[in-house]
Amino acid sequence: MSVEDVVFTTCPALGCGVRFGIPSHVYRQCQSVGNKRTVYCPNGHAFHWTVTDEERLRERLTAVEGDRDWHRNRVAELKREVAALKGVITELRGRLK
Repeated sequence: MSVEDVVFTTCPALGCGVRFGIPSHVYRQCQSVGNKRTVYCPNGHAFHWTVTDEERLRERLTAVEGDRDWHRNRVAELKREVAALKGVITELRGRLK
C-alpha cells in the first residue's frame, strides 16, 4: 500500500485527537451512501460517519437554495420600496412648484 492510497484523518473522540491513516478504499466505503461502517483509531476509540458526503452536500445545496430564494425576495421587496419612494419624491416635487 502506497502513501497515495491512505487518507489521514483525526479521531473525533473527546480528548483524543490522534491523527492516523485509513486506507482510501475503506475511507470511501465509510462515506458512501448507506454504509455506516465503524472505524477504530489507534487508541481504540470507535467512530463512524453519521452523514455521508452526499447527504452533507445535499443539505448544503438546500441551504444555499433557501438563501438564494430569501435574497431574491428581498431584492423584489427593495425594488418595490424604491418605486414607492420615487412616487413620494415626485409628489413632493409637485408640491414645491
